[in-house]
Amino acid sequence: MSSQYVHTTGDVIEPNQLKLIDKYVNNYLFSLIAGLRQGSFGFDTLHRITQEIIEYKKVLGNDRKFFIDSGGYSIIAGDVSPRDISKFIECYNLFLDRDAPDNCDYIFSLDIPIFLKYKEFNTSKYIYEMNLKSIQESKKVLLKNKELFDKFIYVWQFKLHKQNVIWKKIYDDEFRQESELRHFAIGGLVSLRGITGIKFSPFIGPAFRCLKLINDKNLNKESILHVLGVYHLHDRVALPFLHKLF
Repeated sequence: MSSQYVHTTGDVIEPNQLKLIDKYVNNYLFSLIAGLRQGSFGFDTLHRITQEIIEYKKVLGNDRKFFIDSGGYSIIAGDVSPRDISKFIECYNLFLDRDAPDNCDYIFSLDIPIFLKYKEFNTSKYIYEMNLKSIQESKKVLLKNKELFDKFIYVWQFKLHKQNVIWKKIYDDEFRQESELRHFAIGGLVSLRGITGIKFSPFIGPAFRCLKLINDKNLNKESILHVLGVYHLHDRVALPFLHKLF
């Protein structure tokens, strides 16, 4: 197991572009966001982004790992109204159920840590209810097709203590007894840096917690710990040291 970089892009990489960066990159990430941030999104706009994902997967082939992001940043940024979150959750889980099995190697859970535009919805109760609904709907899909546990990455939010309490409660109630769930991610780094202006790497503590969860499961399968939003050079230096340490 090693620390690896994941290349993120909003466009399908062309074969000639792939040749330029492929010697440095083995992992690629593409988001559902372009299909789920319209004012009137739905299964039709989801279908269009799914076709791009299928095209992207063909370009990458089977020698590279392909990650899918939930597109939940649309909700965070306010492109999606709170009244449409249930529809967003439905679209995401349709992709998880119908398209993820054949068209990606990993897919991140749909997490909604904050509403930057609709601040009146930033209550612990509402954020808990929406994220519980998202995870419960995903869990139904996962239990129906348990092979999807090999792809599903549970995103853990920690930026605020109240967020960490919410995500821990959801995990404890929904997944602690599910030994099949073994992949985790640490979210919130981009917005955390932007709001606070911090320079240090704040993911060290949450990384320890997630790695302890993985260790306590005592599984004989490989697990992933993905750190979302790493872009500072010192963060990238810190990750290999964390690997050695843990």
